[in-house]
Amino acid sequence: MLKREVQAVCGKDCAPEEVKEIINKYGIVYVTENDRYLGCITNTDMKGGGYVINTNSKLIHAGKDEKWKARTIFKDYPAVKNIPVIDENGKLLYEIVRSELRAERFNSKEYWEQRYQDGGTSGSGSYNRLAVFKAEVINDFITENDVHSMIEWGCGDGNQLGMFQTIDYRGYDVSETAVEICNYKYKNDPYKKFFTYDGSILKIKNADLAVSLDVIFHLVEDENYKNYMENLFSSSDKYICIYSSDFEQDSGLHELKRNFTKYVKQKFPDWELFKYIRNKYPYDENDKDNTSLSDFYFYVKNNA
Repeated sequence: MLKREVQAVCGKDCAPEEVKEIINKYGIVYVTENDRYLGCITNTDMKGGGYVINTNSKLIHAGKDEKWKARTIFKDYPAVKNIPVIDENGKLLYEIVRSELRAERFNSKEYWEQRYQDGGTSGSGSYNRLAVFKAEVINDFITENDVHSMIEWGCGDGNQLGMFQTIDYRGYDVSETAVEICNYKYKNDPYKKFFTYDGSILKIKNADLAVSLDVIFHLVEDENYKNYMENLFSSSDKYICIYSSDFEQDSGLHELKRNFTKYVKQKFPDWELFKYIRNKYPYDENDKDNTSLSDFYFYVKNNA
């Protein structure tokens, strides 16, 4: 048992009266600290003017109406993640509820289009030292493997592209604004062309190398993820480069980390992982803009 002031479901440090108010509304408080589950508080855990967090149970067993409670909580307080509530059938409710809420509330194409319209960028991974690191790896690969053409799925604002070697390049993105930015930025470069696509499966001319850089974990809709992977692995007859995290984790409505190497092994058996490069700047919670969970994975097609 642990007595302390902590972040509760309201996403801030909660005084005892606030905790009691939440318990009266939901019947339970799921306590987190830095998005990590610590325990729960119910009426039986309220002691006088304070409260005690019950940390004994790894899972919270809930009644039939708990799915509605979890749904309401996750909808109202999206910062709270991965609370291990199980229903009467032993299913993890946050997985079910998160998936439903994501389908209702989030559209990745609309998200990125709005982001670029509002003046946003492709993100910190496409700038500064992370971008330099990615360019070094890609450029070395191009030279070592005699690559003459490249397709990038998710070209973004094109900042990363400016650090690559000059070869025939085609960039695809779901955001029309991102493609407009790239077309303007590289209007005098005859080697670079950019196209908008709607997330469906395309039939296009293949390149020596198809790349995906910091994209996979942004594909939160399953259908978009499957179509994206099909496009990626069908757009080259030689090499695929993926720069991404490779583990399962629900990171909120606009990120869903996936164990993509397992998926590739099952869905694309003609492709073999032949090179892995760890990130030069592994993720640091205290320096999120200059570190990353992504690593490099290079695939070669059998008999290529």
